[in-house]
Amino acid sequence: MDLYSKNFALTKRQLRKFNNLKVIFMDGTQGKILYPYVSIRRRQGYEHLNLENDRVFQEVKRIENGRVLVAERRTPKAPLLTTGRGIKNFRGK
Repeated sequence: MDLYSKNFALTKRQLRKFNNLKVIFMDGTQGKILYPYVSIRRRQGYEHLNLENDRVFQEVKRIENGRVLVAERRTPKAPLLTTGRGIKNFRGK
């Protein structure tokens, strides 16, 4: 089982593959992955949170690529699981 298959449990380090994708947190705020940070737009400017922090990683609810759901956490204590859609397995020469 790998990152591109369905129901694969993601770790913090594997979020590097999801650079520039949209993140939705448990409280509904949205941000953009700029690994190792998540950039969240606020009224005063941008806030950057470190994804390597356990608390921040546990707050991630969904990762989306446009309108396609890439990964989702069903409950706050469940693992972040991939859906098998939204990213392609690119193999170079």
